[in-house]
Amino acid sequence: MTATVHWDNPHHTTLRIACRGRWTWQAFSRALEQAELLATTVTHRVHIIVEFYPCGNYPDDGLMRLPYLLERMGDSQRLFVIVGADGEMDILIKAFSRASAALHNRIFIASTLAEARALLKVSVGHSLHGLAWSDLPLSHPQERAS
Repeated sequence: MTATVHWDNPHHTTLRIACRGRWTWQAFSRALEQAELLATTVTHRVHIIVEFYPCGNYPDDGLMRLPYLLERMGDSQRLFVIVGADGEMDILIKAFSRASAALHNRIFIASTLAEARALLKVSVGHSLHGLAWSDLPLSHPQERAS
């Protein structure tokens, strides 16, 4: 298996990167590049859901690669919801999103795909009304740390 990319909804407002089975960080990096290219095919902002299944099935070099990939995510203005982050990955994502101004209030962690979609729906709705992402009553990495 590898990391795949596809539109998550018919409106093309959300892309999903699915990392299932045995995959590599190189495959994830290529999927992220593909997602960025797909996002340029529409005129509106596109957000990204990243699924790691089964939970905890990460390549061995995850602790070394994840900060680099998260920083790449921070280069855009889109929201990211990560599904399936547990244990060390969850802690690393929380710590890195707190430390990175580019990622602050733009990476969320969800337990399920349905929760990820709901987080994006509420987040995008709030942004349309001028509220900051930090104003949202959502499951944000900073809130999960407590």
